[in-house]
Amino acid sequence: MSDDDGITRDERVPSLLAEHRLTMLIGGSIIIALVFAAIGLMLYNTSGTAQLDLSRPGFEGVDKLVKEGQTNLVEYPASGPINEETLTQFNRLYQTQLENVTSVDAFSGDPMAPDALGIDEPPAESE
Repeated sequence: MSDDDGITRDERVPSLLAEHRLTMLIGGSIIIALVFAAIGLMLYNTSGTAQLDLSRPGFEGVDKLVKEGQTNLVEYPASGPINEETLTQFNRLYQTQLENVTSVDAFSGDPMAPDALGIDEPPAESE
């Protein structure tokens, strides 16, 4: 079975694939990227991370309230001398934060409860 140019059909298919190799590579890459993006968005929504994301539209006001409520946070300076006193201070601050983090049981019934998050009182509801 041959065409007018003397190339059989079996020879034409590999040459057709070779001619469009770059186009198929780009198309396959786009398809793979879309599949991975869809999987990532599905995991983002089903894992509960979407509910914690304060950068989403509609949560700008909540984000400002959260930042204002962190007045008692003590930050350790990023630069300065390293001596016994600064190491002791760092260890004290670290142990305090470690106790706060490890005291919450993430596998309990409600890890997002106000008392588990360290929130003293719920925000006032606006009417």
